[in-house]
Amino acid sequence: RSITDVSSIVQRLMYGVTGSGMPGWKDVVTDDQLWELAYYVQHLRETGKDLKARNELMDKLKAQQ
Repeated sequence: RSITDVSSIVQRLMYGVTGSGMPGWKDVVTDDQLWELAYYVQHLRETGKDLKARNELMDKLKAQQ
């Protein structure tokens, strides 16, 4: 929650969060995939601030199920 930039998101994804049950993904996916995921997470964070955009995204995700 306290992360504000994409490079910090990448770090968390690579190494996990000690004591939280969130494992690191460094040896599971490629570096490019980690960066792509980090940008996606950042996009979701920004979209979450816009309630209309968030609801549209949630509707799209629900329709895929």
